[in-house]
Amino acid sequence: MTGDELRRSFLNFFAERGHLELPSLALIPRDDPSVLFVTAGMQQMIPFFVGEEEPPSKRLTSIQKCLRTVDIEEVGDESHLTFFEMLGNFSVGDYFVPEALRFTWAYLTDVLAIPSERLWATIYPGDELARSNWLEIGLPAERVVEDESNWWTRAGLAGPAGPDSEVHYDRGLKYGCGEPDCNPVDGRRDCHRFVEIWNNVFMDSFVNEKNQVVRPLTSRNIDTGQGFERLLMVIQDVETVYETDVIAPIIASVAEVVGVRYKDDESVDRPIRIISDHCRALTMAMADGGIPGNEGRGYVLRRLIRRAVLRGRLMGIERPFLSEPVSAVIRVMSGRYPNVADRAEAILSSIQLEEERFSQMLVRGRPVLELLLMAAREDQGVVPGTDAFLLHDTHGFPFEFVREVAAERGLAVDTEGFEAELRNQQARGRAGRSTGEQRDLENLAVLAERVESTRFLGYSELEATVAVVGLIAGGWLTESVSRGDEVELVLDRTPFYAESGGQVGDTGTIVGPNGTVEVADTQRPFGGLIVHKGRVSAGSLTVGDQVRAAVDTRRRADIRPHHSGTHLLHLALHEVLGPQATQAGSLVAPDRLRFDFHWPRAVTAAELDRIQERINELVFEDEPVVTREMSFDAAVAEGAMALFGEKYGDTVRMVQMGPSKELCGGTHVAETLDIGSMIILSESGIGSGVRRIEALAGPAAYRHFMKSERVVREASNTLGANPDRLADRAAEVVEHLRASEKRISQLSRQLNSRQASELIESAEVLNGTDSRLIVKRVASDTTDSLLQLTVGTAKSLGSGVVVLASLIEGKPQFAAAVSKDLEDSGYNARAIAQKVGQEVGGGAGGSSSFAQGGGREAAKLDAGLDQAASFVKGIGR
Repeated sequence: MTGDELRRSFLNFFAERGHLELPSLALIPRDDPSVLFVTAGMQQMIPFFVGEEEPPSKRLTSIQKCLRTVDIEEVGDESHLTFFEMLGNFSVGDYFVPEALRFTWAYLTDVLAIPSERLWATIYPGDELARSNWLEIGLPAERVVEDESNWWTRAGLAGPAGPDSEVHYDRGLKYGCGEPDCNPVDGRRDCHRFVEIWNNVFMDSFVNEKNQVVRPLTSRNIDTGQGFERLLMVIQDVETVYETDVIAPIIASVAEVVGVRYKDDESVDRPIRIISDHCRALTMAMADGGIPGNEGRGYVLRRLIRRAVLRGRLMGIERPFLSEPVSAVIRVMSGRYPNVADRAEAILSSIQLEEERFSQMLVRGRPVLELLLMAAREDQGVVPGTDAFLLHDTHGFPFEFVREVAAERGLAVDTEGFEAELRNQQARGRAGRSTGEQRDLENLAVLAERVESTRFLGYSELEATVAVVGLIAGGWLTESVSRGDEVELVLDRTPFYAESGGQVGDTGTIVGPNGTVEVADTQRPFGGLIVHKGRVSAGSLTVGDQVRAAVDTRRRADIRPHHSGTHLLHLALHEVLGPQATQAGSLVAPDRLRFDFHWPRAVTAAELDRIQERINELVFEDEPVVTREMSFDAAVAEGAMALFGEKYGDTVRMVQMGPSKELCGGTHVAETLDIGSMIILSESGIGSGVRRIEALAGPAAYRHFMKSERVVREASNTLGANPDRLADRAAEVVEHLRASEKRISQLSRQLNSRQASELIESAEVLNGTDSRLIVKRVASDTTDSLLQLTVGTAKSLGSGVVVLASLIEGKPQFAAAVSKDLEDSGYNARAIAQKVGQEVGGGAGGSSSFAQGGGREAAKLDAGLDQAASFVKGIGR
C-alpha cells in the first residue's frame, strides 16, 4: 500500500461509518495564538469539544498537517519527525470508548491486515472502561498495560482533556533491548521494538493551565490520532519512517548531494535523515505562509534551516545545497497539497537566501567556537554549559553540533550546564507572560456555555437596541458594573465590528437605562462571542439590560475605504508583480492601511508607480462593491482569493469589486469611487521575503494631498518659483549651495593654512630640544575646522606638540597632536587632552598621536590650556 492509498483507505473507512471529512488546517494557526504551529488533528476540533461552535457533523475525520519540535533531538531515529501527517477520527457527543476502540481494531486488523498478535494497548491507571473493552475485543490481558502518561492535555494550556489509550505495534525481537519482559511501557530508552501507531483520547474534562480539572465537558468526546508515516512504516515493512515512499525520494536527494549510498553507514545515515526531515518541515510550513525570522515560528524555521546546513557542513558540504532536497519535497508533496507547487519559487528563494546568510554567520561564528574549544582543551577538556549556550543562543549553533565538533577534538560538553542555562531562559520567558489572558479565556469559556454566539448586525446597521448577556470586570464574570470600571461586555446582537482580517475593531457607545459604556475596542477572542472592551463613563449596567449600541460612524466611514483599498492593492500586486505576491498580513485603520506581502526583493519605483496607477484606475471605474454568501468551493471556483492559513467555514462571504474577488468578512464602501483615491506612502522590507506597503485612502488620502499642496505652495513662495517649476528651481538652489560650500571649504583651508603659519611662528622650544610646542586658544566656527587646523599645524610643524582650543556654540572644544618621534619619549596626545578636559568639566579620547575632547565650563578653557602646557613641559624634565 502506497502513502496515497493509505490516505484514501483511512478516509473511506470512516466516511462509510458516517464521518464527515474536514480539510487540513494550514500549519500556521490563525485562530489559536497559544501555539506556533498546528500540532495535532484535534486542534480544529477544540471549539466543538468545549461548546464554542456547533460542529458540521457529530462524526468527523481528517488528515491534518502537523509540525512539532518538542522531540527534535529524537528526529532521525526510526519514528520521529518534525513534520508529519496525522490521521484522525473524532466524535462530538456521539460515540465514546466502546465504539472508538472497535473502529481502531477493525481498521488495523481487518482493513490493513496487521496481525493482531503484534498489537498492544496502554491505558490510564484505573481506566476500567478502556481495559474491559480491549479485553472484549480480544486483546490478552497481558498486552493491556497501565501507563501513568496516558492522560492527554495540551501541556500548560487550558482546554479539553481526558484519559487516553495508545495502540503500539510490536516490531519484533531484532529491534528490542533483549529484556525478557520488554513491553511498551517498561522498555529501555534504547529499545525500539514498540512503536505507537494510534491514540484514542476520551475527552470528558476541561482543565486549567496547571492540568487541574475545572469542570466536566458538556459532552463526552473522542479525539484520535494516528501518525501517518509510522503507520506507513508498519504496513510497508521498512526499518524507519524515512524508507517509506513519502520520504525515501527526499533521502535519495540528500544522499546524492553528499555523494554517499544511504544505508551503508549509520553515522552518515542519521544526518541524512535529519536534513531530509528538516527540508520537509520547512517546505510544508513555508507553503502555508511561514517565513524564517527572528521571533516565534519564524525563529523555529530559521533554526531548522541552520540545523540542516550544519549537518551538511559536518559531512563536508561547503556549498549551498538545501534547494535540491527541498525541490524533492515539492515533487513528492505537491500531489496531495497543491499549494506546495504554487509556492515553490518563493520557498526556494527564501531558503536559499537564509542558507547564504547563515553561511556568512558560520564564517564569523566559527572562530568563536574554535576559541572556546581551545580554552576547554587547556582547562579540563570540557566545554562549559555556559559556553555551549552562548554558541547556541547567540551564534545559532545547535547543541548537538557543538557536541559533535567537540567530540572530534576529544572534548566533552557540559550537557547539564547547557540544559540549566536553557531552563533559565525558558523560565525568564514564562515569568514575562501574564496569566490574565488565560483567566479571560476561562471566563469566556464559561460564558459561551450560557449564551448563544453574538449576532453581527454591522453590515447594515450602525445603531441598534440590544441586550447585555455578559459582563467581565476585574478579571471575573459579574452581574453588574459601575462608573469607572474597565469592562468587557457581551451583547446578544451588535452593530460593532470585531477586529478581524486586519480591520480594527469598532469604537462607540453603549447606553443603558442607568449608565453608559465608552467602547474603546471590539474583539472576537473566543468562539462566536463578540466582546466590547471599554470603560463605564456614567452610572451602571447590569446583565439583562436593554441598551442602545451605537458605532462611531465617522470612524467606521474612514475605515471602509482603507479596507476596500487593500483588496484593490492585492489585485494590483498580482497584476504588476505576479501571483506569488500573496498577502502576509494587513492593518486596516481609520487613518491608514498597511499591507504585508510575500516578495523576495524591493519593489522598484516604476513598479510602485504602476501599482498605484492601477489601483486608482480601478477606483475611478466606479464598480459596485458586491457581497455574496456562497459555499467555499463555489467561491474558489469563481476565482476568489483565499488567504493561506485563514479558517473558512462551509459558507463564506465573497466581496467583489470589478475584477477583484476575495473572501472577506470586513466592512466596505458601496462602490469603488467611494474609496476616493489611494496614495502609496512607502514600500519597505520587514523580514526575509516579506515586504510592506503603507498607503492612504478616502479622507486620509485627501488630508495628505492638501498637506502636500500646502508644502508645495510654501516651498514655491520661498524659492520664488511656480509650482510646476519647483523641482527645477530646487535643483538650481542645491547646485548653488554645493558650489558655495566648495568655495567656503577652499577659503577655510586657506584660512587654516594662514593660521597654521602664524601659530608656527609663535611656537616655543620644547624643553630645550629641537622640537617645538604650541598651546593656543584659536577662533573656529566648527569642531571639524578646529580638528583640521590642529592636524594641519602639527603636520607643518614637524617635530612637536600642538594643543588648540576654541569656544564653539558656547562650549569648550579642544584637540592635541603629538609627532611620531615624540611618542616614544612619553608624550601622549590623549593624556594631554585629558588635562584640558579635567579642567573644563569634560573629557577626551583618542590615541597617543591625536586626541580630542570637549567640556561644559567655558570660563575655565584658558586654565585648561595652561594645565596642558604645564603637563607637556613637565614630561621632559
